[in-house]
Amino acid sequence: MFNAHGHRLNAMRRSPLKHTLAILRQITGCQQKQFAELVGKSTRTIQAIELGQLRLSEKLAERISFETGIYLPWLLEDDVTCPPFSRNMQRYTREYFERYRAVVEDNGGFDNTENAEIQIRFLLSSELAEIMATAIASKKSGSMALFSYKTSRALRQLAKEFGAEEAGRFSEEAAPYWDPKQRFEIGVGKMLEKFFAEWKKTAAPVKGGKGRKAGP
Repeated sequence: MFNAHGHRLNAMRRSPLKHTLAILRQITGCQQKQFAELVGKSTRTIQAIELGQLRLSEKLAERISFETGIYLPWLLEDDVTCPPFSRNMQRYTREYFERYRAVVEDNGGFDNTENAEIQIRFLLSSELAEIMATAIASKKSGSMALFSYKTSRALRQLAKEFGAEEAGRFSEEAAPYWDPKQRFEIGVGKMLEKFFAEWKKTAAPVKGGKGRKAGP
C-alpha cells in the first residue's frame, strides 16, 4: 500500500481469522488497537497472536476472558471450528460482549462476585460430571487403577501450579472438604457444602481494570 507521494505505508496485516482470538475480536467489533488497550497489551502482540506468530499465554488468556466474558477453554483450545461461548455458557455475541462490558465497568473493572459464584458452581458440576463419566469408562476398560493414578497426578500438578500444598484425598489443603477420619461417610454433598462455605469467605486478589498490563 502506498500514499499519495508513492511511499510505502507500514500497514498492519489483516488477521486471517485462524485463531480464536481473531474470531473473538471480530465478534466484539474492536480494532486491534482498541482490543490491545482493553487487555493491557500492545497492538503488535495482539496481531502476532492472531497471525500465529506468538503463542497466547494462559495468563493473557485469563485477562482476555475477564475483560470480554469469553469462555476461557474455548479461547485457549484455539479450535476455530467450535462456536464461541461466554463464561456462563451462553452463545457469545457482540450484544453479550457489550452487556458484559457494561457490568464490568459499572463495578470499576472488578469481576462480579455473584457471577463468579455461579461460574464456580457450574465449573465444579461440569468437571465432577466429566470425572465420574471417565471413571465409569475406565472401569469398563479395566483401567481403573491407571485412571486413579493419572487423576491424582494431574491434581497434584494443578495444586502446585495454583499454590496449594498438595492435592489428594488426605492432604492438609483438602482436609476441610474431605475428612479422612470420616472416610466415605461424609459424602459429596457435605464436601461441596464445606467448599462453598470456604469459597465465600476467601478473598480474591484485585484484578485491574481497563488498560493495565497483563502477562506476556
